Amino acid sequence: MFRRHYQVEDPRCRYISKIVHDIEINTWERKVMQESRPTIDAIQQIIIESSTSDEIIKKGLRFFDRLYSR
Repeated sequence: MFRRHYQVEDPRCRYISKIVHDIEINTWERKVMQESRPTIDAIQQIIIESSTSDEIIKKGLRFFDRLYSR
């Protein structure tokens, strides 16, 4: 919805939005996107290793920047 509303056409952003959608929508189901499980694991690890919300946000942004640049 967000992607369509703002007419995001960047292929990498579209790919990341599919991963996020898969994670959100298929909470209890098998994931459709191959990157969904590793993304969940990476974000959970960031949360575990961080001591503040600011640290989680900074590390999360770096993670998604790296995912974008692949």
